[in-house]
This record gives sequence, C-alpha cells and structure tokens, in this order.
Amino acid sequence: MDNQNMGFKSAREVLEYAIKREQFAHDFYEQHRDKLADLAARQMLRELAQQEIEHKRRLQQVLDDRRYAGGLAQRPQRQDLGIARYLTYDELAADATTQDVMIAAIKFEEGSARFYDALKAMFEGHQLAELFDWLVNEEQGHKLRLERLYDEHILTDN
Repeated sequence: MDNQNMGFKSAREVLEYAIKREQFAHDFYEQHRDKLADLAARQMLRELAQQEIEHKRRLQQVLDDRRYAGGLAQRPQRQDLGIARYLTYDELAADATTQDVMIAAIKFEEGSARFYDALKAMFEGHQLAELFDWLVNEEQGHKLRLERLYDEHILTDN
C-alpha cells in the first residue's frame, strides 16, 4: 500500500483506511498463494486471506453501527503518528519465490500490528481502542504463524 499522508481527520477516515488495508492484505494473500510450491505455505495464506476478510467485516460493522455514529467524527488524539514508516510493501516480481512471498507477508503483518497499535494509542479512551487492540493481537498472531512456517520450511531448506 502507498505510504500516503496519514493525517486522519476523523475516526471514520481511520476505519475506512483500515478497511482498505485489510482488503489489500486479503488480495495479497490470494494473489500469491497459488504461486507457492510449499503446500503448508499455500494453506496458511488461504487461512490468512479469510481472516483478513473477517477483520474487514468487523471494521465495516463498526463503521456502519449507529451506536458509533457520534464517535466517528471524533478527531484522533494525536495527528502525526509516523504511521507511514509501518506501511512497507515491496512489489513482488512475477517469479517471486516462496521465500520472497513469506518475507513480504511477515513484513506486512508486522507493519499491520504496528499500524493498529498506533491507532490504539491514537484513540486511547475511545471505544475504538478495544477494536484496535484486538487487531494488534490478530496481526501479531498472523506474523508469528508466518515466522514459524518460515522457520520450519524456508530456513531448514537453506
């Protein structure tokens, strides 16, 4: 994803961006999973793609929930979190190896966890902080799963 200006003006903008980010992650996993020779890696990317759609669904649910309507106009506590540094993504070549895809996925999940952690801090004291805390844990779990698979299937092969 682009390292675009992260000067969110409202919680609504934050949620809309997070939804796009989750869709991007889903699309990344879908786009690259069938290129992988390793069956365990393929299966993991399939599962992660499904989980990213669940994240998107939950974010959209909050965005659509009338109970949050008043809070969605709330300005973030802090305006510049430097989130752009967490949004690294290198375009993968058409002939990317399993190792290349796994490294990109690990980096993306790490960036996602940092992104949501920054949002959690941004909305401290707001009901959205709980959602972002849950997403931090989800993305950290994805990263850990990817790292374990990388360790078991990539590092042992090299």
